[in-house]
Amino acid sequence: GHTVLVMEDTGGVSLTRLMDQRTLALDEALSIAVSLARCLVQVHDQGVLHRDINPANVIVDPETIVVA
Repeated sequence: GHTVLVMEDTGGVSLTRLMDQRTLALDEALSIAVSLARCLVQVHDQGVLHRDINPANVIVDPETIVVA
């Protein structure tokens, strides 16, 4: 009777860690923002509401694609 949410290990890094390592170029920051928006649209379309969007909860893979 428990509901759980499981997220796969994608091998990326958190946006917090990425920003701690270096300053993001404008085109990279925009790419991350657009990718994050697309991810949120996909999950919202499935009825999922993410209530804690922050850089620590955004994972970016090596190709600068937000994976959630």
